[in-house]
Amino acid sequence: MWMIQASDPDGYKEPCFSGTPLNGGACVRIMSVSSADRLRFEVCVDSLESALQAQDGGADRLEVCSSLLYGGGMTPSYGLVKAIRQVCQIPLMIMIRPRVGDFIYSDTELEVMEEDIRSFTLLGVEGFVFGVLTPDGEVDRARTQRLVDAAGSCKVTFHRAFDVTADFVGSYRAVASIPGVNRILTSGLTPKLMDGGLETLAHCIPQVPERASSETRTAPQILPGSGINTETIKNIIQALWPLGVTEYHLSGGQVIQRQGSSEAGFIVGRSLREMGMGSSGLWMTQASVLREVRQAAMETVEDLGDKSSV
Repeated sequence: MWMIQASDPDGYKEPCFSGTPLNGGACVRIMSVSSADRLRFEVCVDSLESALQAQDGGADRLEVCSSLLYGGGMTPSYGLVKAIRQVCQIPLMIMIRPRVGDFIYSDTELEVMEEDIRSFTLLGVEGFVFGVLTPDGEVDRARTQRLVDAAGSCKVTFHRAFDVTADFVGSYRAVASIPGVNRILTSGLTPKLMDGGLETLAHCIPQVPERASSETRTAPQILPGSGINTETIKNIIQALWPLGVTEYHLSGGQVIQRQGSSEAGFIVGRSLREMGMGSSGLWMTQASVLREVRQAAMETVEDLGDKSSV
């Protein structure tokens, strides 16, 4: 099985499948689904321990955040990023999200985000993860562009703010019109990929361009995430790998309790929840889980390749 690409005389390119070109373009073979060496996993972490576990488990890239369990991922501290940078040899993408809540940011919040980007750039990170929406729930191209400009030559991922927009293809095209955005992290506009988002991605990916315009600039690639684990990876790979999706995002961990604590958050006789301090549970990436996910993904990719050659 091959992923097919169509192109028109003006240089605009869209994927097409089963030998049927879109927009009347000519189809050419561009990638065999058996190219398992192209498989990549990005792992989100919010502690040094999780970063080390992720690297040991075979992560190809880290997304570094804070408060993954209770906030969905915020801007990490400079000290955490520096510590991870010193002990991990894989690329780091840094979450830039200054607070919980919506993705509508004021000018002063954007200034804070720009300053965070400039500070982290000094550590030699690979890139940044952020997203800005308008009050109408659409991609805010102008404000996102400000952050992209602050990132300079670093890579940029538009994060799951994308998933609270209303129109996948329209939002994709809006992000693709922003020079410098390399990826879009998405669960297909649903909480988890297996909540219907996987079907949305399978339906919509053939409708988005591989090139943003007639220029040579490559449009953002889709980075599927949310709910990827040992039980779901096979179905996800089967649906998306033939469409040219080679990178996947996951946390690969579980909630753990420190010795002397409980799920309710009791430490030395006091409840963290009752004290307004959240819970004692910690999210921790597990190297063994990541190895299992990668192994299952590799086997599925190889199986797809074997079937395509029959």
